[in-house]
Amino acid sequence: SPNPASAPTAAKDTGKASLNIGRRLDDITRILFKNTLFDFDRLSIQFTQSNTIQNNGILGSHGFANIFARVPFLQSSVTQNGPSFLYQLGLASNPSGSVFIGGKGSFPFFTGHTNPGLRAPNGNLSDVFAQSNTLTANTSRPLWEGATLSLNWKVSWSFNSNSSLETDGRGVPTLNSQTVSGDVDRSFLSFPPILFFKFFNTGVGAMSDLYARYKADPLDTRANSEKIAQAFEDGFEAIPLAKKILSSVVPRMNWSFHWDGLEKFSLFKSFAQRVSLDHAYQSDYRRRWMITPDGNQVTESQEVSTGFSPLLGVNVTFKNFMKGNFGGTFRYNVTNTYDVTPSSQNLTETAVSNYNITLNFSRQGFEIPFFGLSLSNDIDMSFTYGLTANSSRIYDFSQPVFNPGGNPLQGLDNTTMEPRIRYTLSARVTASLYYRYTKVTPGEGGSRIPGSTVNEGGLEVHVSIQ
Repeated sequence: SPNPASAPTAAKDTGKASLNIGRRLDDITRILFKNTLFDFDRLSIQFTQSNTIQNNGILGSHGFANIFARVPFLQSSVTQNGPSFLYQLGLASNPSGSVFIGGKGSFPFFTGHTNPGLRAPNGNLSDVFAQSNTLTANTSRPLWEGATLSLNWKVSWSFNSNSSLETDGRGVPTLNSQTVSGDVDRSFLSFPPILFFKFFNTGVGAMSDLYARYKADPLDTRANSEKIAQAFEDGFEAIPLAKKILSSVVPRMNWSFHWDGLEKFSLFKSFAQRVSLDHAYQSDYRRRWMITPDGNQVTESQEVSTGFSPLLGVNVTFKNFMKGNFGGTFRYNVTNTYDVTPSSQNLTETAVSNYNITLNFSRQGFEIPFFGLSLSNDIDMSFTYGLTANSSRIYDFSQPVFNPGGNPLQGLDNTTMEPRIRYTLSARVTASLYYRYTKVTPGEGGSRIPGSTVNEGGLEVHVSIQ
């Protein structure tokens, strides 16, 4: 018989291992990209608009007859009856003017305006118009068992116009002056310079580099204030490519994430009854603008706020501990706000970080013999610890050499600690005991509030006799 040792060795099937790696890679990409970004069942969109018009010197009566004594859209409103039908419906901006609607060659392929009508003769009048719009969208979906991702977008814009008019003896109005302003407020995508978020290179440093580039460009004839405004928006944008694709008006995505059921993992299974994790990101960009007398739109102020509330949040309910309920929460929040006034070439940064730990223990209905009686007792114990650090810095872009560290302004660190015990004896006697420790420490740039340490304590006993 042939020697077994001389038998050819069977080739190993490596295709199965490669197939398993491919399947795992496919599962991972589905979770990270396809399931996360595209598999949403419902998208909720809400749009609201409000308009406010204030006009004085209106001719005629209260306008009731222009609505009920005329055939709508077939018979024109009469000036002697007061405000026109279209004005009362909010379709015309002038109380006695006519509305013109015509076509144009680009989207939305029609245009319109209001021709001014007669007003009270020989008067100095004012017209005020304000409009605000808000568009929001949100969606959510489960990623895997116990995990939920929510996405949201928001954009709002407003327009304000204040006009001063003068009428002649016939009531024909003439525009003397007009102030037009507004703002745009949208969800943003920018990250504070902490942890791995430094990779996105957003913040004051990126803004400074862009501003230096704009100033060095001989073909850029914009004023320095507009260069700063542009550098601010671009320098704080986490993904600049999104602006080229979506434009600067389209809102960016914000999100929140909740994961329940982590107690099933071996790390928590031995001591935890329930564990959940929370994470939420919220960022906002706001630009305030106005129209100058020469017809140009300029930026008055800008603000970017970005933060995680929380960056990390953990909720734990422990297993049966001393026959009671024992749980705790941990929260770490961080928020950064940047304000810039382009005309002054100054930027103010405000950074707030907060740690918070809470522990709770409660037990109800345990009995303790007392003078031969078996009385029911309840006890609640809690412990909270919080540390809030608040600091501000100012950056001056008018200096020949930019200082990347800025100049510290006032700051404040606040530390609190409070243990508390509440004991109830047979629903007749209730006693509460607490101690609170508070420490306030001025920051690097000082503070208007002096540093202090406060120790408080208290005891409350309530006895019910029936």
